[in-house]
Amino acid sequence: MGYYSLGVIRSLETDVLRSIIPEKDVTDALEDDKGKGKVDDADSGVVKQKPGNDQDNDPDKQVPIEYGYNVTEIDFDKLIASAGKDSVKSLHEYFSSQQPTQKNAYTGMCEGYNLIYIVAESFHLASLHEEVTPTLYKMAHEGFYFTEFYNPIWNTSTSDGEFAACTGLFPSGSHSFRSSGSKNMYLCLGKTLKRYGYTTNAYHNHTYSYYERNITHPNMGYTYQGVGNGLEKRMEKIRWTNSDLEMIQITIDPFLTQDAPFHNYYMTVSGHLHYNWGGNAMARKNKNEVAHLNLTTDTGDDFPLAYLATQVELDKAMEYLLRKLEEAGVADKTLIVISGDHYPYGLDQNGPDKYAYLEELVGYKINNDRDLFRSALIMYVPGMKPVTVTKPCSSVDILPTVYNLMGIEYDSRILSGQDILSNSSPLVVFKDNSFITSVGYYSKTDKLFTLNKDVTVTDEFNQEEYIKTIGAIVSAKR
Repeated sequence: MGYYSLGVIRSLETDVLRSIIPEKDVTDALEDDKGKGKVDDADSGVVKQKPGNDQDNDPDKQVPIEYGYNVTEIDFDKLIASAGKDSVKSLHEYFSSQQPTQKNAYTGMCEGYNLIYIVAESFHLASLHEEVTPTLYKMAHEGFYFTEFYNPIWNTSTSDGEFAACTGLFPSGSHSFRSSGSKNMYLCLGKTLKRYGYTTNAYHNHTYSYYERNITHPNMGYTYQGVGNGLEKRMEKIRWTNSDLEMIQITIDPFLTQDAPFHNYYMTVSGHLHYNWGGNAMARKNKNEVAHLNLTTDTGDDFPLAYLATQVELDKAMEYLLRKLEEAGVADKTLIVISGDHYPYGLDQNGPDKYAYLEELVGYKINNDRDLFRSALIMYVPGMKPVTVTKPCSSVDILPTVYNLMGIEYDSRILSGQDILSNSSPLVVFKDNSFITSVGYYSKTDKLFTLNKDVTVTDEFNQEEYIKTIGAIVSAKR
């Protein structure tokens, strides 16, 4: 589908969306597309908790706020005219045709804050256990609470998952991160925040060159350390797996007292498979923390318990981090973001009960990829008022959401993801181009479209046309 057809696609999408009853996301999304630029408490999929007194909440005394858009001054006409290659010209034309996302009540909420961004190995909804991982549970439920976050698996599992989370772009083929090592990654957090005066450092508590992070992470703007280029000199010992708690302990202190704001990025390893007591040091270390749990899927191998034990190590790391931030007096000025690289596929089994272990941990049946890739995302500032976000979203949406929260100037038209807290229409894309929207879930493998819960359609709703329309948008983005 060429760029020139996208205007038609948007128009058709509008007509389709108008036939959804009730569809709480539609009105705001359509108003946004018309360029009216007005946002109120009905923002798409966001249940707001705004600061202010009772008078501020009086509808008769509220004045609609005019919000601008997250765009920069890019002269696409000039770029199109000067493009030497048709492929480059097509990209300029595509980006110029995209509807930017709108700023909103959360724009700049964390402006000037420190940013700690963690992509945690196999972090998932299964990691959130109120009793054995209380800190992670608290951060997930007392920050921005995302009820419909998805973390699709791509061709190169960890590396591609990390790529999507770090760049706001869909991986292409395999080893997209490795391919990015020679590219201009101007829009990544490291380079962007460095331009804003931040110190930018990245850490990984496993082999520093694995997946060529020694090339990709400096290319994103980080001073990078892992095991083999300096981090190991501060570690007590090297084992499989290494401790996430130890990584935080040996890296965080210098940044807590500096004058400049800091951005630390961590790729953790404690949660890595295999999930057993003999071959995973972190599972073994935290065995007693989970031994009392009664899991009905237990076959004697204790795979689910061992997985939870690895997540206990991440929980301890976050408990330590929050305490240090509080002691330094910077907790309420620090945004912490945690996502996973992929679902914990180390719990998969052979046979018809492939996901039985994971089902036991999350408490629901996994019937399709939507169930499988539903995951956890933490965006948390200690002391903030909780905000529930019901809008479907995924890993590529993290970067633009962080930029909006931090008041960073960026152009939302040139990222695959979008600000989750904006009133834009949601779109979650899986590796096979299956998708989730505010209307429903389409499985390309099964050729099956399922309406979202509480969504009803009129007789005018043309399901085949809707799938075709959204499918074209997905293909253009990929």
